[in-house]
Amino acid sequence: MTSEHLAATVVLPAFNEETGLAALLPSLLALSLDRFEVVVVDDGSTDSTASLAESLGCRVVRHAANAGKGVAVRTGLLAARGEKVIIMDADDTYPVDAVPEIIRRLDECEMVVGVRTLGRTNIPLFNRFGNAVLTTAIRIASGSRWTDPLTGFYGVRRSALERMNLESNGFSVEAEIAMKSSRLGLRVMDLPIVYRARAGASKLHPVRDGMRIAAMIFALGIRRMATGPVQPTEPFFP
Repeated sequence: MTSEHLAATVVLPAFNEETGLAALLPSLLALSLDRFEVVVVDDGSTDSTASLAESLGCRVVRHAANAGKGVAVRTGLLAARGEKVIIMDADDTYPVDAVPEIIRRLDECEMVVGVRTLGRTNIPLFNRFGNAVLTTAIRIASGSRWTDPLTGFYGVRRSALERMNLESNGFSVEAEIAMKSSRLGLRVMDLPIVYRARAGASKLHPVRDGMRIAAMIFALGIRRMATGPVQPTEPFFP
């Protein structure tokens, strides 16, 4: 991460998300926030993702080829100048008006999770089933009472992210962050949000990516057993 710090950075990992960004960015950039930036990581897109983001005044970091969501998240974290980092899917499924509240709540805890309380029917049925199974696996493997660990909308303090040493390349990055947050004993706060139907085509392959997420959970669960548990996270509603 760079040394020129701001109050907050929103990182948007994006692969062919011109439709979602066209809807998301104007309202995100219109937020009345001080010392705030938006970083779009163009993960090898073949559409106008990068040019659209640049035309609206975002910082854009480009990958020459598609490397995966986890790599895009790590790239965004390296580019981020904010003391608080909000990671948000670029498909316009998450409410922009929750960003200031996440930033505010990060004064009280180390991680804020946007929990998809309403609008879950906008998640395809098979994906909802997979989310439920993987969430249960994360709870068991981490020893923590996670509510929605696979959400694509969350904020984490910069200092906590730097301790995680993220390794995931693909969609398992959220599971890794949840597992490592538990391992580090971070204080986690849940923020109920409304989830919308996505703009554009989904990049998630439910079976393939679900198996990779499960493998990440298993590997980090074994690592936790080998090294011993620490104080578990306690997600809560304030």
